[in-house]
Amino acid sequence: MQRYDIQPEGRPWHVRYWHPKNWPVLDDNGEIVAVVHHVTDATTSILARRAEKARPLALC
Repeated sequence: MQRYDIQPEGRPWHVRYWHPKNWPVLDDNGEIVAVVHHVTDATTSILARRAEKARPLALC
């Protein structure tokens, strides 16, 4: 995960977490000719996980 905050034009900064993935594209000789780069916004899942950990445990 990587954290890169963003600032929409004229608005305050927003915390964002990103999950990047990279895959090589090979030619017939096995040489890398390109890299496919895909990024998923993981902010919702990261913040939910942090909120879950911050909740106190129930006492029985």
